[in-house]
This record gives sequence, structure tokens and C-alpha cells, in this order.
Amino acid sequence: GTSDRGGVGAITKVIKDSVHPILMTANDPDSPRIKDLYKICLVFNFEPIDAERMSEVLTRIAKSNQAEIPQDIIDQIIENCAGDLRAAISDLEAYTKRGTTPQSTDSVIRDVRRGTEETLRRLFMTTDSKLARRILSESELDHDSLILWLEENLHLHLVTPDELDRGFDGLSLADLSLGRIMRNQNWKLLAYMYDLIAVGVAGGRTDTPYRKVSYSKPTWPILVWQGNQSREKRKDVLSSLSRLGGVSKRRVTRTHFDTIAEIVGIAPSKIKDYADWLGVDKALLKKRGKS
Repeated sequence: GTSDRGGVGAITKVIKDSVHPILMTANDPDSPRIKDLYKICLVFNFEPIDAERMSEVLTRIAKSNQAEIPQDIIDQIIENCAGDLRAAISDLEAYTKRGTTPQSTDSVIRDVRRGTEETLRRLFMTTDSKLARRILSESELDHDSLILWLEENLHLHLVTPDELDRGFDGLSLADLSLGRIMRNQNWKLLAYMYDLIAVGVAGGRTDTPYRKVSYSKPTWPILVWQGNQSREKRKDVLSSLSRLGGVSKRRVTRTHFDTIAEIVGIAPSKIKDYADWLGVDKALLKKRGKS
């Protein structure tokens, strides 16, 4: 939406005018909306607290409050909070105050929305397709972005040929399912898309141990944008040739354009003359001529 329009500019002004340090937190540091803040801020990334450390803290809190909390409940709280100790303490307190029976673990399930980095990290960390399915359902990524991010980073965790085969096979089938969903608006198929990703990605890693890596943003949208830009520039040249030559764009494409490209390829000094005549940037003709 546009409800936060101008927010980054206002924050930037406050930072520049302030004589005191300013601390800010961001749930999605990869958001393009805050890229300008990176130029004037120091960025500190806080990693999730590991499960063992969280278990120690929660157990100590429970004992200090004379609360008997089964270990399986503590483990469930830790899993649901994904390294967020503050959230885990809140859930522990809520569980204790409600007096939930020790046999029930459903009462501590937290409704969370996970960002890009956390979604990928947790998804690649597990080999349990059921848990992977749940991680996907909690992600903030939209369906197209999820597939693009996985396609870009799958090879970092699924390394062997067999793992890559299973991973990309599941991902391609998920992409096909998404295409059918969008064409027919049949959102009942969404569950199958998640299942295919969960089985292909999480279940596909059988030999390579999990390791922490840095994830790359999808390059496919950039390539599409660059291709569109190139086609738009080519259209400008074809339009000029069509107007000046008094022939159709189709005829220009088959004859005139390639002829000019061949000429400037042989005689680069002619590029400026043709660019001025056509009223286009000579860089486009230069690139075309060299190819």
C-alpha cells in the first residue's frame, strides 16, 4: 500500500538532524523500501538463539517459579518460536497461567509469519516433509517469490546430482501446479504445490549435511527486466527505420535493421551517423554491431 509513503524520508531527516544515536529494528531487512536507510545506518544482524540455550533459559524460569513444565512442552514452545526467546518466555507464561494439561501441546502453538531468510533456513534445515509443509505455510513469501528464491538457492544445500534431481523435480512440479492455479483460479491445488516443494526440497536432501550459507536474491526478475528493456530499445530503432524508410516494421526487421548492423560492424565510425539519422542512442547500434 501507500500508507507509509514518505516514511523513510522522514526517518532519514530525523537521523541526520539528531545529535543522539537512534536504534531501529526491521523485520524484513531485504525490503527495497528501506534500502536508502542502509546508506546512513550501521546494520547488525541478530541470529536466532539456538534451541539448547533456549531450553536452559526456559527450564530455569520454570524452576524459579515452581512450575512443572514437561520437556516436550518446552521443546514445542522452542520449535514454534524459532529462536525468539522473548516470544518463548511469553508462551511459557501463557501456558503456565492457563493451567493446560501436560498432555496437550496444541495450546502452545504460535501463529507466526516468517521472513525470507528464516523461511529458507528452516526449510533447508529439516528433512521432515511434514515440518517443511508447516514452515511453508508460515512464510510471508508469496507463491511466485517462494519458487524464485528456492530456484536461486536450492543448489547451496542440495549438492549431489541425486539431491539436485529430486529438488528441482519437486520444484518444477510445484511451479506447474502454481500455473494451473493461476490459470483456473483453483486454489484447492495450493496444498499440492506446498506438498511438492516440501517433499522435493526437504525430502530431497539425503546426503549433504545442513550448513549455514548466505542466500542470494532471485536473478530471474532482473533478467526479465533487462530483456524487456532491450526489446523496448529495439522497438524504438525499428519504429524510426519504418518511418524513415516508409515500410512496415516487419519488413524493417527482416532487411534494414540487419543491414545497418552489418555496416556499423564493418565500419564503426558510421555508428554516430546512423544514430543521429535514426534519433536513437548510438550505444544500442554499437552493441548490435559488435554482435
